Parts: sequence; structure tokens; C-alpha cells
Amino acid sequence: MTKKLIYEYFGSTEKLIDEYVKTQDYWSRMNQNNIEVDVSDGGKELSKVAILNQYEFIKKNKELQKIILWGLSESKPILKRIADEREQMGELLFSNIVDPHFKEKSTRYRAIAAILVSGAYYLNLYTAHNASTFCGIDLKSDEGRHEIEKAIAEIIDFAYEEK
Repeated sequence: MTKKLIYEYFGSTEKLIDEYVKTQDYWSRMNQNNIEVDVSDGGKELSKVAILNQYEFIKKNKELQKIILWGLSESKPILKRIADEREQMGELLFSNIVDPHFKEKSTRYRAIAAILVSGAYYLNLYTAHNASTFCGIDLKSDEGRHEIEKAIAEIIDFAYEEK
């Protein structure tokens, strides 16, 4: 692709990179994935599906892993915009579905979700770049990954039970 085409289609190299990063980002694409889940449970099943899908998506998407590492190691306006868009997407889910369910305890559930989402990021990055075992669990094996998936679901179940 020539500079002329980049400017014709995207306006700048930065906007091209911005569009590429969005195509790789799980949360930016989430509403395009059209996850159809009954939210009458206050978002319990949606939380499970979204976080478990994210966990698997990051494992498979090596480009996204590089983008996440880039975002952790450098301050770039493009990455800040993507992070802000992720937060906007999350805010829509929280304020419209989860917060009404948890009411005064909604901040606690947001904290739990933050730990689960960041854990899904970290475990995938750690496994892809360092080692396969974390806390004695082989995260490169199907059995090990399944244990993490069960734990994510159980933590969400527990959070909804404690409401």
C-alpha cells in the first residue's frame, strides 16, 4: 500500500493503525460479534460469555497480544483512544445491565470484572511469552485452560450469589 492510498482511504498513517488496532481488539469488536444472551439475570450469563470469549480470543490472536503489550509499554494516543472506547463499551454494559442488578454493590462487581478481564489478559500474555505453567496449572494444555474457565464462571456465579 502506498502513502497516497493510505491518505486517500484513511487520512493518515495513524488512522490506518487506529483502524487496524480496532479490528484486533476484542472489546471493540464485541458489539459486532452480536452476542445473544438473555440479560434478565442482571448480566450474569453475559459476563461469563464475554469474559470467557475474551480469554479464548486473546489466546488465538497473536496480533492482539502484541497490541496489549504495546499498550502496556508505551503511551500512544491511538492506544489511549482504544482504551477509552473499551471503557465506553464496558460502561454501557455496566450501567444498563449490571448496575441495576447489583444496585449499591455495583462497584464491587465492577472490581470483580476488572480482575477477571485483566487476569484473562495476563494469563494469556504470560503463557505466550514466558512459560506454560502458572500457579501449577499448565495453561498451554486444554485441561489447564478449562480449569481457568471454570474458575472464571464460578467467580461470576459467586458474585451474583453474594448480591
